[in-house]
Amino acid sequence: MLTDDQIENLLNRNQSDDDEDEKEPFFEEEKSKPQFLEFSRVRLHRIFNNGSFEEGGRFYGGWWQQVPSEYRRYVTINNQPTQEFDYSNLHAAMVYAKVGESLKSDAYQIDGIEPTKQNRKLIKTAFLALLNAHRDQRIASPKSEALPEGWFWNDLLNAVIAKHESVAKFFRAGVGLHLQRIDSDIAETVMLRMMERNRLVLPIHDSFISYHGSTMDILKEEMRRAYVEQMKATIGIDVEPSFVDEFLGWDGAAGRERLNRWEVLESFELEPGHEGYSRRTQEFFDSRDAKWNERFGWKAIFGKESLDLES
Repeated sequence: MLTDDQIENLLNRNQSDDDEDEKEPFFEEEKSKPQFLEFSRVRLHRIFNNGSFEEGGRFYGGWWQQVPSEYRRYVTINNQPTQEFDYSNLHAAMVYAKVGESLKSDAYQIDGIEPTKQNRKLIKTAFLALLNAHRDQRIASPKSEALPEGWFWNDLLNAVIAKHESVAKFFRAGVGLHLQRIDSDIAETVMLRMMERNRLVLPIHDSFISYHGSTMDILKEEMRRAYVEQMKATIGIDVEPSFVDEFLGWDGAAGRERLNRWEVLESFELEPGHEGYSRRTQEFFDSRDAKWNERFGWKAIFGKESLDLES
Protein backbone atom coordinates (compact mmCIF):
# COMPACT_ATOMS: atom_id res chain seq x y z
CA MET A 1 0.00 0.00 0.00
CA LEU A 2 2.97 2.30 -0.71
CA THR A 3 3.26 4.85 -3.47
CA ASP A 4 5.49 4.04 -6.44
CA ASP A 5 8.06 6.56 -5.20
CA GLN A 6 8.16 4.93 -1.78
CA ILE A 7 8.63 1.45 -3.26
CA GLU A 8 11.43 2.72 -5.50
CA ASN A 9 13.30 4.33 -2.63
CA LEU A 10 12.55 2.21 0.40
CA LEU A 11 15.64 0.01 -0.04
CA ASN A 12 17.91 2.96 -0.84
CA ARG A 13 17.90 4.44 2.66
CA ASN A 14 18.63 3.54 6.23
CA GLN A 15 15.58 2.65 8.27
CA SER A 16 13.92 5.66 9.89
CA ASP A 17 16.26 8.32 8.49
CA ASP A 18 13.93 11.00 9.82
CA ASP A 19 13.85 9.68 13.39
CA GLU A 20 17.17 9.30 15.17
CA ASP A 21 15.55 7.29 17.94
CA GLU A 22 14.36 4.64 15.47
CA LYS A 23 17.65 3.90 13.69
CA GLU A 24 19.04 0.39 13.78
CA PRO A 25 22.37 -0.11 15.58
CA PHE A 26 24.97 0.53 12.92
CA PHE A 27 27.31 -2.42 12.42
CA GLU A 28 29.84 -2.37 9.63
CA GLU A 29 28.51 -5.25 7.53
CA GLU A 30 25.58 -4.38 5.27
CA LYS A 31 26.55 -6.70 2.41
CA SER A 32 23.26 -8.59 2.42
CA LYS A 33 21.09 -5.48 2.08
CA PRO A 34 18.72 -6.16 -0.87
CA GLN A 35 18.80 -3.85 -3.86
CA PHE A 36 15.21 -4.36 -5.05
CA LEU A 37 11.99 -6.19 -4.22
CA GLU A 38 11.04 -9.08 -6.47
CA PHE A 39 7.30 -9.51 -5.85
CA SER A 40 7.26 -12.86 -7.69
CA ARG A 41 9.20 -14.42 -4.80
CA VAL A 42 6.34 -16.11 -2.95
CA ARG A 43 7.78 -19.59 -2.32
CA LEU A 44 9.50 -20.40 0.96
CA HIS A 45 12.36 -22.74 1.75
CA ARG A 46 14.14 -23.65 4.98
CA ILE A 47 17.85 -23.02 5.46
CA PHE A 48 19.71 -25.24 7.91
CA ASN A 49 23.24 -24.53 9.08
CA ASN A 50 26.60 -26.25 9.53
CA GLY A 51 25.51 -29.37 7.66
CA SER A 52 23.04 -30.28 10.39
CA PHE A 53 19.26 -30.46 10.53
CA GLU A 54 19.55 -29.55 14.21
CA GLU A 55 20.74 -26.00 13.53
CA GLY A 56 18.84 -23.21 11.84
CA GLY A 57 15.91 -24.23 9.69
CA ARG A 58 14.20 -20.85 9.40
CA PHE A 59 12.02 -20.03 6.40
CA TYR A 60 13.40 -17.75 3.67
CA GLY A 61 12.48 -16.66 0.16
CA GLY A 62 9.44 -14.40 0.52
CA TRP A 63 9.71 -10.87 -0.88
CA TRP A 64 8.01 -9.45 2.24
CA GLN A 65 11.00 -10.54 4.34
CA GLN A 66 13.12 -7.94 2.58
CA VAL A 67 10.80 -5.04 3.41
CA PRO A 68 12.27 -2.82 6.18
CA SER A 69 10.37 -3.28 9.43
CA GLU A 70 8.92 0.23 9.44
CA TYR A 71 7.17 -0.46 6.10
CA ARG A 72 5.78 -3.92 6.78
CA ARG A 73 2.55 -2.41 8.15
CA TYR A 74 1.75 -1.44 4.53
CA VAL A 75 1.84 -5.02 3.22
CA THR A 76 -1.60 -6.15 2.01
CA ILE A 77 -2.98 -9.63 1.33
CA ASN A 78 -5.66 -9.76 -1.38
CA ASN A 79 -5.87 -5.99 -0.95
CA GLN A 80 -6.76 -6.31 2.73
CA PRO A 81 -4.72 -4.61 5.47
CA THR A 82 -2.43 -6.70 7.65
CA GLN A 83 -0.71 -6.61 11.01
CA GLU A 84 2.53 -8.18 12.21
CA PHE A 85 2.44 -10.57 15.17
CA ASP A 86 5.67 -11.19 17.05
CA TYR A 87 6.71 -13.34 19.99
CA SER A 88 7.91 -11.16 22.88
CA ASN A 89 11.64 -11.56 23.64
CA LEU A 90 11.55 -14.95 21.93
CA HIS A 91 15.06 -16.38 22.38
CA ALA A 92 15.38 -14.84 25.82
CA ALA A 93 12.08 -16.42 26.84
CA MET A 94 13.21 -19.75 25.40
CA VAL A 95 16.44 -19.97 27.42
CA TYR A 96 14.58 -19.00 30.58
CA ALA A 97 12.04 -21.74 29.85
CA LYS A 98 14.90 -24.22 29.53
CA VAL A 99 15.88 -23.56 33.17
CA GLY A 100 12.28 -23.64 34.35
CA GLU A 101 11.95 -19.88 34.85
CA SER A 102 9.82 -17.20 33.25
CA LEU A 103 11.13 -13.92 31.87
CA LYS A 104 9.73 -11.27 34.21
CA SER A 105 10.79 -8.08 32.41
CA ASP A 106 11.96 -6.83 29.03
CA ALA A 107 15.12 -8.80 28.30
CA TYR A 108 16.56 -5.94 26.27
CA GLN A 109 16.55 -3.13 28.82
CA ILE A 110 19.52 -2.47 31.10
CA ASP A 111 19.52 -0.31 34.21
CA GLY A 112 21.47 2.88 33.54
CA ILE A 113 20.79 2.86 29.79
CA GLU A 114 18.04 5.10 28.46
CA PRO A 115 15.28 2.82 27.08
CA THR A 116 15.17 4.26 23.55
CA LYS A 117 14.32 2.02 20.62
CA GLN A 118 17.86 2.31 19.33
CA ASN A 119 19.35 1.26 22.65
CA ARG A 120 16.87 -1.61 22.99
CA LYS A 121 17.82 -2.93 19.55
CA LEU A 122 21.49 -2.67 20.43
CA ILE A 123 21.01 -4.59 23.69
CA LYS A 124 18.99 -7.22 21.82
CA THR A 125 21.83 -7.53 19.31
CA ALA A 126 24.29 -8.01 22.18
CA PHE A 127 22.07 -10.65 23.82
CA LEU A 128 21.68 -12.65 20.61
CA ALA A 129 25.38 -12.32 19.81
CA LEU A 130 26.21 -13.83 23.19
CA LEU A 131 23.88 -16.76 22.50
CA ASN A 132 25.47 -17.37 19.11
CA ALA A 133 29.10 -16.95 20.14
CA HIS A 134 31.32 -19.83 21.19
CA ARG A 135 33.73 -19.79 24.10
CA ASP A 136 36.50 -17.18 23.70
CA GLN A 137 35.01 -16.00 20.38
CA ARG A 138 35.33 -12.27 19.79
CA ILE A 139 31.98 -10.55 19.34
CA ALA A 140 32.21 -7.77 16.75
CA SER A 141 31.36 -4.36 18.14
CA PRO A 142 29.10 -1.75 16.55
CA LYS A 143 30.33 1.66 15.52
CA SER A 144 31.11 3.77 18.56
CA GLU A 145 28.31 6.25 17.82
CA ALA A 146 25.74 3.45 18.16
CA LEU A 147 26.71 2.83 21.80
CA PRO A 148 24.94 4.59 24.67
CA GLU A 149 26.85 7.60 25.94
CA GLY A 150 29.57 6.59 28.38
CA TRP A 151 29.38 2.89 27.52
CA PHE A 152 31.95 0.60 25.88
CA TRP A 153 30.99 -2.58 24.03
CA ASN A 154 32.54 -4.97 26.56
CA ASP A 155 30.79 -3.13 29.38
CA LEU A 156 27.47 -3.60 27.58
CA LEU A 157 28.10 -7.31 27.04
CA ASN A 158 28.96 -7.74 30.72
CA ALA A 159 25.81 -5.84 31.74
CA VAL A 160 23.70 -8.20 29.63
CA ILE A 161 25.35 -11.22 31.27
CA ALA A 162 24.79 -9.74 34.73
CA LYS A 163 21.11 -9.01 34.05
CA HIS A 164 20.56 -12.59 32.86
CA GLU A 165 22.73 -14.37 35.42
CA SER A 166 20.32 -17.30 35.78
CA VAL A 167 20.71 -18.23 32.10
CA ALA A 168 24.34 -17.15 31.71
CA LYS A 169 25.41 -20.73 30.98
CA PHE A 170 23.86 -20.31 27.51
CA PHE A 171 26.09 -17.34 26.67
CA ARG A 172 29.13 -18.11 24.51
CA ALA A 173 27.82 -21.67 24.20
CA GLY A 174 26.84 -21.44 20.53
CA VAL A 175 23.17 -22.22 21.19
CA GLY A 176 21.67 -19.59 18.89
CA LEU A 177 21.25 -21.89 15.89
CA HIS A 178 19.76 -24.64 18.06
CA LEU A 179 17.18 -22.11 19.28
CA GLN A 180 16.49 -21.17 15.66
CA ARG A 181 15.73 -24.82 14.89
CA ILE A 182 13.11 -24.79 17.66
CA ASP A 183 11.60 -21.43 16.67
CA SER A 184 11.47 -22.51 13.01
CA ASP A 185 9.56 -25.65 14.01
CA ILE A 186 7.19 -23.44 16.00
CA ALA A 187 6.74 -21.22 12.93
CA GLU A 188 6.02 -24.24 10.73
CA THR A 189 3.38 -25.46 13.17
CA VAL A 190 1.74 -22.03 13.25
CA MET A 191 1.63 -21.75 9.45
CA LEU A 192 0.23 -25.25 8.92
CA ARG A 193 -2.45 -24.80 11.56
CA MET A 194 -3.45 -21.43 10.15
CA MET A 195 -3.73 -23.07 6.71
CA GLU A 196 -6.04 -25.68 8.24
CA ARG A 197 -8.14 -22.79 9.53
CA ASN A 198 -8.17 -21.21 6.05
CA ARG A 199 -6.03 -18.25 7.14
CA LEU A 200 -2.85 -17.16 5.36
CA VAL A 201 0.19 -16.00 7.33
CA LEU A 202 3.47 -14.69 5.90
CA PRO A 203 6.44 -15.61 8.12
CA ILE A 204 9.33 -13.32 8.93
CA HIS A 205 11.36 -15.98 10.75
CA ASP A 206 9.76 -15.82 14.20
CA SER A 207 6.99 -13.30 13.48
CA PHE A 208 4.01 -13.38 11.12
CA ILE A 209 2.07 -11.01 8.88
CA SER A 210 -1.63 -11.77 8.55
CA TYR A 211 -5.00 -10.13 8.04
CA HIS A 212 -5.88 -7.22 10.30
CA GLY A 213 -8.88 -7.69 12.54
CA SER A 214 -10.75 -10.98 12.49
CA THR A 215 -7.63 -13.15 12.21
CA MET A 216 -5.92 -11.51 15.19
CA ASP A 217 -7.31 -13.69 17.97
CA ILE A 218 -6.97 -16.88 15.90
CA LEU A 219 -3.31 -16.26 15.10
CA LYS A 220 -2.43 -15.29 18.67
CA GLU A 221 -4.11 -18.49 19.87
CA GLU A 222 -2.11 -20.66 17.46
CA MET A 223 1.16 -18.87 18.21
CA ARG A 224 0.72 -19.40 21.94
CA ARG A 225 -0.35 -23.04 21.49
CA ALA A 226 2.64 -23.92 19.29
CA TYR A 227 5.06 -22.25 21.72
CA VAL A 228 3.60 -23.99 24.79
CA GLU A 229 3.83 -27.38 23.05
CA GLN A 230 7.53 -26.87 22.32
CA MET A 231 8.70 -25.02 25.43
CA LYS A 232 6.18 -26.04 28.13
CA ALA A 233 5.95 -22.37 29.05
CA THR A 234 3.88 -19.31 28.18
CA ILE A 235 4.93 -16.24 26.21
CA GLY A 236 3.54 -12.85 25.23
CA ILE A 237 2.53 -11.82 21.71
CA ASP A 238 3.22 -8.30 20.41
CA VAL A 239 1.00 -6.88 17.64
CA GLU A 240 2.18 -4.04 15.41
CA PRO A 241 -0.41 -1.50 14.18
CA SER A 242 -1.68 -1.67 10.61
CA PHE A 243 -1.53 1.28 8.24
CA VAL A 244 -5.30 1.43 8.79
CA ASP A 245 -4.77 2.18 12.47
CA GLU A 246 -2.06 4.69 11.67
CA PHE A 247 -3.76 6.49 8.80
CA LEU A 248 -7.33 6.60 10.04
CA GLY A 249 -6.62 6.74 13.73
CA TRP A 250 -8.80 3.75 14.56
CA ASP A 251 -8.26 1.71 17.67
CA GLY A 252 -8.28 -2.08 17.31
CA ALA A 253 -11.99 -2.54 18.06
CA ALA A 254 -13.21 0.17 15.70
CA GLY A 255 -10.84 -1.10 13.00
CA ARG A 256 -12.27 -4.61 13.27
CA GLU A 257 -15.83 -3.33 13.00
CA ARG A 258 -15.24 -1.32 9.84
CA LEU A 259 -12.28 -3.05 8.24
CA ASN A 260 -13.94 -4.60 5.18
CA ARG A 261 -16.02 -1.60 4.24
CA TRP A 262 -15.34 0.10 0.92
CA GLU A 263 -14.62 3.39 2.71
CA VAL A 264 -11.26 1.97 3.86
CA LEU A 265 -9.93 1.97 0.30
CA GLU A 266 -11.62 5.23 -0.58
CA SER A 267 -9.90 6.92 2.35
CA PHE A 268 -6.44 5.54 1.64
CA GLU A 269 -5.91 3.83 -1.71
CA LEU A 270 -7.41 6.67 -3.73
CA GLU A 271 -5.07 9.21 -2.14
CA PRO A 272 -2.70 10.85 -4.69
CA GLY A 273 0.35 8.72 -5.37
CA HIS A 274 -1.39 5.33 -5.01
CA GLU A 275 -2.52 5.06 -8.63
CA GLY A 276 0.19 2.49 -9.40
CA TYR A 277 -0.85 0.33 -6.48
CA SER A 278 -4.52 0.52 -7.53
CA ARG A 279 -3.66 -0.46 -11.11
CA ARG A 280 -1.49 -3.40 -10.06
CA THR A 281 -4.16 -4.61 -7.68
CA GLN A 282 -6.84 -4.48 -10.36
CA GLU A 283 -4.57 -6.36 -12.78
CA PHE A 284 -3.92 -8.99 -10.11
CA PHE A 285 -7.62 -9.61 -9.48
CA ASP A 286 -8.33 -9.66 -13.23
CA SER A 287 -5.70 -12.38 -13.68
CA ARG A 288 -7.39 -14.77 -11.21
CA ASP A 289 -9.91 -17.37 -12.35
CA ALA A 290 -13.61 -17.36 -11.48
CA LYS A 291 -13.26 -19.79 -8.59
CA TRP A 292 -10.53 -17.67 -6.98
CA ASN A 293 -12.48 -14.45 -7.44
CA GLU A 294 -15.58 -16.03 -5.95
CA ARG A 295 -13.60 -16.68 -2.80
CA PHE A 296 -11.22 -13.72 -2.62
CA GLY A 297 -12.21 -11.19 -5.31
CA TRP A 298 -13.48 -7.64 -5.09
CA LYS A 299 -17.11 -8.67 -4.86
CA ALA A 300 -16.42 -11.25 -2.14
CA ILE A 301 -14.48 -8.71 -0.08
CA PHE A 302 -16.13 -5.39 -0.88
CA GLY A 303 -19.41 -6.19 -2.64
CA LYS A 304 -18.07 -4.51 -5.81
CA GLU A 305 -17.06 -6.04 -9.13
CA SER A 306 -13.92 -3.92 -9.46
CA LEU A 307 -12.06 -0.86 -8.22
CA ASP A 308 -13.58 2.17 -9.97
CA LEU A 309 -10.98 4.93 -9.75
CA GLU A 310 -13.46 7.49 -11.08
CA SER A 311 -16.10 6.92 -8.37
